[in-house]
Amino acid sequence: MLVLRLRARLLLSYAVVTALLVAAFSQMAVGLMHTHEVVASVGQEELAAFEREQRVYVAAWALELAVRRGVVACEQRESSAASVHRAVASARQDLQTALGAGTAQLDAGFRASAQDYVQYALQLEQVGTCESMLSFPLRERRLQLDEVLTTVWSERTRDMRLAIQAKEDHARAIGSAALRSGGLFGLLGILAAGVLAFGQARTVSNSVALLSTHARRIGQGDFSPLPPLRGPEELRALSLDLDRMRGRLAELDQLKSAFVASVSHDLRTPLARVREALSLLGDGSTGPLTPQQARVVKLAQAACEREIRMVTSVLDLSRVQSGQPLQRNAGASVEQIVQNVLQDLAFEADERKVQLVFDAAAKPVRAPMDDALVERALSNLVSNAIAVSRAGQTVRITCELVSRKRPGAASPVPAVQLSIADQGPGVPAHAREWIFRPFASLEVGGRRSTGLGLAIAREMITAHGGELSLADTPAPGATFTFWIPLEDPASPGERLDT
Repeated sequence: MLVLRLRARLLLSYAVVTALLVAAFSQMAVGLMHTHEVVASVGQEELAAFEREQRVYVAAWALELAVRRGVVACEQRESSAASVHRAVASARQDLQTALGAGTAQLDAGFRASAQDYVQYALQLEQVGTCESMLSFPLRERRLQLDEVLTTVWSERTRDMRLAIQAKEDHARAIGSAALRSGGLFGLLGILAAGVLAFGQARTVSNSVALLSTHARRIGQGDFSPLPPLRGPEELRALSLDLDRMRGRLAELDQLKSAFVASVSHDLRTPLARVREALSLLGDGSTGPLTPQQARVVKLAQAACEREIRMVTSVLDLSRVQSGQPLQRNAGASVEQIVQNVLQDLAFEADERKVQLVFDAAAKPVRAPMDDALVERALSNLVSNAIAVSRAGQTVRITCELVSRKRPGAASPVPAVQLSIADQGPGVPAHAREWIFRPFASLEVGGRRSTGLGLAIAREMITAHGGELSLADTPAPGATFTFWIPLEDPASPGERLDT
């Protein structure tokens, strides 16, 4: 497949559209030139012939009028024969002059009629003007000539009008043909422009949209390789640069995970020693404590336990992300996991004056799961709910049996579902997925929270074949729900729900 640069694509599209528009303009220009030629031929030929014949007709009609006036003058004896003779001779000379200017170009019938008028005038002059004018044969002759001339002139006028009409029809046909062909090329140009623009826009927009999707996926922490991009060379180059950036970010993410895991591992030993020391202080092995001192020790123990859970969660997350198999306990009790979490977080809830409520399922639920991982995921969710709650509010944990469909599965499977609902300020709509990113920073209830709790919880639940999400519930508060299948994906059919 030939891959063109974006500039070459745009220039090619512009050239195609321009060529079609130039063809449309050329067709219309040629049609206008032909129309002009037809109109010019009407002026040069038809109108010129009409003007010549009109001069002859006017001269013949002037001769006719001179004869009529002479007849009247001779009958009433108002003028002398000499004056009548001069008037007729003058009109006859004018007619001969008109005939001589272009006799060969006149219509044969019209020329013959005019020449008959000349011969009639000469006959009047030879015989004697008044006598010939008053004679009956010459009067009949004049009437015949008048009738013939009028008829011929009418026919010539009609022929002239038909000839001009034919030329007009021809010019109109040429103009219509030019408009049709020009309009066709113009329409083709518009259609070509639309098709090319749509094709270019779709190619570029699809490529840009795909790059945007890849960038968003990389921003969400998915560093899987990018598929090859089809499109202009510039966007293909941008896709390669984006893939190189993805590879570099994947390396940095691995380095970050390794660093966090290493630091967490190094912190376990000193934290364990701190826990042991605080335990010795708390049980009075080092001596009796005052109530205030005992309270401070409990606070320190709660903080130490929280840090130990976080370090352990980070190490467990590293284990899950590295692909190590889960340490599933086929008879893990969901109720016992919840009770362990409630016991561990009881002091933290009391400090914030938040009530923890557990709504257990109708019967005990057991499932094949890594109970330590699930317990830490649940602990993170409950701890977050306590942190965003105010004094007097309640955090409710609900357990129930449901049917859920795994991604890519054909049918739903039985699962246990845990919901953690708080009465806090809730989660903004724009942050519903973003809060599951590692080290996501979010301001909730006037305080900014940054951590790994939700990201770790989602990774642990996903490793069990389940799903963790933020339920779409009305305010106030937020409800996080996760479910885990009751069947071990590695051993389908094995389930413990009693």
